[in-house]
Amino acid sequence: MIKKLTLAAAALALGLNTAQANDDTFGYQSLTGDEVAASACLVINEYQPTEIVAMAEDGMGDYIVWLSDRDGDLWACNANAQGDIYTYDLIVGDLFEGEGVAMLMDAGYQQINLAAQTSPQEVANTICALPLGNEGEIIASVPDGMGDYLVWLIDGSEQLWMCNASARAEVYTYTPVDVPLLTVEGLSEA
Repeated sequence: MIKKLTLAAAALALGLNTAQANDDTFGYQSLTGDEVAASACLVINEYQPTEIVAMAEDGMGDYIVWLSDRDGDLWACNANAQGDIYTYDLIVGDLFEGEGVAMLMDAGYQQINLAAQTSPQEVANTICALPLGNEGEIIASVPDGMGDYLVWLIDGSEQLWMCNASARAEVYTYTPVDVPLLTVEGLSEA
């Protein structure tokens, strides 16, 4: 089920009243696609205030928005230009707890040489593909705006996955992606 958050609800989340939210000075009517995506990601976090740390195109026509909350926690939000949010993950560190290189070596990837021959993006791609085995296919891979890589994969059952990984075989997010988790309405005219 797609959840919808109206502009009035978003305003309440930010501590504004509905009249302020509907006022043209609030500025939502003139936002560009990346600004709509960033705004949607900012307003849904319950640990306000939030701020954008970095942002990049996600390789699939949308945006990856990195933000911090009031506690300094880092979040990865994947959103589109209409305010639809597809993933919203708290970054807790390396999901493989430093074992990514060993996992690659155990799986027979001796060609992965972190010091020289393998490109940083290839290391990120390989560690992201590993959990899907022979069933997975990389469909896009781009810099994530934070010095690492956003890798999109599809598995044997046509499930789309978003993985964020480093050149050190560290994985920070590994999330199935389907219909929007949430739609923040009123951010764009679309």
